[in-house]
Amino acid sequence: MRPERRDGRVVYTMEALEGPVRTGELIAVRLTAQGADQRYVLVEDPIPAGAELVVNDEVYEFGERPPWWRWWGERRELRDNRVTYFPTYLPSGGENYTYLMRFTNRGVFRVPPARVEPMYRPGYVSASDAKVIEVQ
Repeated sequence: MRPERRDGRVVYTMEALEGPVRTGELIAVRLTAQGADQRYVLVEDPIPAGAELVVNDEVYEFGERPPWWRWWGERRELRDNRVTYFPTYLPSGGENYTYLMRFTNRGVFRVPPARVEPMYRPGYVSASDAKVIEVQ
């Protein structure tokens, strides 16, 4: 996300993440969960070491929010090591879940895979790929 000054305010513009990030840089994360219609789902995204979640993300002003950026659903939990969503219904067309984080330490960090699973159907789980991110 790129900050810029507009009329005495700081307004953020979304940009694709390419290459290393800088410590303190604000990052918008988008999770897209797709599959068959499901009820009572757990969507969990572990955050990498060296990063922390932005708890009060509503205080950040965006110049133009992308169409996929929206309210995060019925319930969201922010923990030290992960963000978890508990949608009552996940349609087959998919849903987007968004949050903000920033890196506080330099280094190369492994980004663990996100998981999506129906809470009351054991044995069904889907996961994203793990990634690596460099912070300067």
